[in-house]
Amino acid sequence: MKRKSIFLLLLVSCMTACGPMYEYRHLDGFWQMRQITYSNGETKKAEDIYYGFQLHLINIKNLNSGSYFGKFAYVGDSLYVHITGAPSQEVMHPYGMNDTLQRFKVDIPNGDKLILESDYARLEFRKY
Repeated sequence: MKRKSIFLLLLVSCMTACGPMYEYRHLDGFWQMRQITYSNGETKKAEDIYYGFQLHLINIKNLNSGSYFGKFAYVGDSLYVHITGAPSQEVMHPYGMNDTLQRFKVDIPNGDKLILESDYARLEFRKY
């Protein structure tokens, strides 16, 4: 009986000690960018760019040139992204951002598709 009690206590404490793994379940995970449509109407394929979300952290990765980390806040239908460590705002352009601080309107029509839209560009993703 004592072993069962200790086992249950240990099991319960392990399950609660980790805290939340997903705060934004429908946004968290990895997304492959499919297309960027800039505000001037120019459209380009961007299948080598990935966004990763977990808790309040974001990783933006270009398979050809590197990656950046930052923080994000998801409030209502808006996503506020702050990328740290980028040498200039120009390096963010291929990632669909015109600065290291960016506000996106979020649209998740289903669990496999994500659309982020700002005054700079419209980014279309698929769940990866």
